[in-house]
Amino acid sequence: MECIGKTIATLRKERNLTQKYVALTSGVQPATLCRIELGTQPPSEAQIIAISQVLEIQPWQVAERWTCRLKQLSGEDHLSYASTANIHMMKPANQASG
Repeated sequence: MECIGKTIATLRKERNLTQKYVALTSGVQPATLCRIELGTQPPSEAQIIAISQVLEIQPWQVAERWTCRLKQLSGEDHLSYASTANIHMMKPANQASG
């Protein structure tokens, strides 16, 4: 099963940023970011927000991209994950999903 940490790692790599840079800039310990990206530690909402700021994206975009990837992997039309519920609530009402 793919984890939100892999999505964070992908977004970080797309921006050519190191784990150390993202960790130190976001205030997340480097070892913690490593565990998040490996999927051994789920990120807190605060960590997702801080990391998203460094990646220059909205927190809901991390959760949405992760949820979309899970949908692709599972073949399901709808997946609901409590861990992303609060982050999705941050999404502006006028943003189209997709």
